[in-house]
Amino acid sequence: MDFAEKVRWHIEHDSIELVAAFQDKFRVKDFVRQHGVRVANILQVTEVPSSIAFGDLPTDCIIKPNHGSGWAILRKNSRYFRSGTNQFVLDEFGELLPETNLIFHELKEEQVVGQCEQWLQSRYSKLERSYHVIPPVIIVEEMLCSASGGEMKDYRFYTYRGKVRAISIGSPTYRKRQLNAFLSPEWNLIPLTKYKEELPTPLPDPPSRLPEMLDIASTLGARFDFVRVDLYDTSQGVVFGEFTFYPQAGDPDTPTTCKRFNRWLAHGWPLRALTLDIFSQSGTRSPFEEKDFNQIGFNHSHD
Repeated sequence: MDFAEKVRWHIEHDSIELVAAFQDKFRVKDFVRQHGVRVANILQVTEVPSSIAFGDLPTDCIIKPNHGSGWAILRKNSRYFRSGTNQFVLDEFGELLPETNLIFHELKEEQVVGQCEQWLQSRYSKLERSYHVIPPVIIVEEMLCSASGGEMKDYRFYTYRGKVRAISIGSPTYRKRQLNAFLSPEWNLIPLTKYKEELPTPLPDPPSRLPEMLDIASTLGARFDFVRVDLYDTSQGVVFGEFTFYPQAGDPDTPTTCKRFNRWLAHGWPLRALTLDIFSQSGTRSPFEEKDFNQIGFNHSHD
């Protein structure tokens, strides 16, 4: 089986409640912090979008729900922007592009509220049912700045029981230009036999804190047969992004069109459903109570 086939198998067999606890963008922060890893600060959290205190927000921040992927509103220079393409209209330095369609992306405060209300009533991805059992809320997070001063990149660590096998990179520019590369933990290019995205030229330099990021991915991923640990290298240090259990929902020919690489990436990932019993076998308790997995509780406390 290749990587995408195994993703689809796990979507069908893993514990929905257990995966949901770690896909919940609000609740997972407690787990990550208990491992000594930084998370983006939450400025506000609410189940009622009309209660968002817009006047208290900093000029730059992110507004998003906790139960989906790619859903977000950017507050930049006190203006609000939304994109349906999972990327904001930014240049490679993180500044707004003066594109003719920029007005289409800009929202007023009442439209922000309306979008948030729509998110709370929506369920992300028919395939990934674990998102459907997350009690939805809207969170407002601080804006992170890249350690290098350029645009923010997210570094995606494909991690198997704590061992990082490959790293890929995402950014607004990479998505816009359809660029991607897979690198080894030593930051060497992993050559593919076939590319569906172009290689960035030149290849990106490693993040300034690569050894620390590898350690964090190893620590956070140690109790999962597979998880992609997404991290940011920021001016505040390494910051956790999210856990991704099912990259691209297992679409055929993902994450690449190189069949050899996709089989190699799947090697060692057993067809063993992720359950609470399996997760707890490492001997350390989960920070969540077992009862929470039967009926996911939710503590609406701020960070």
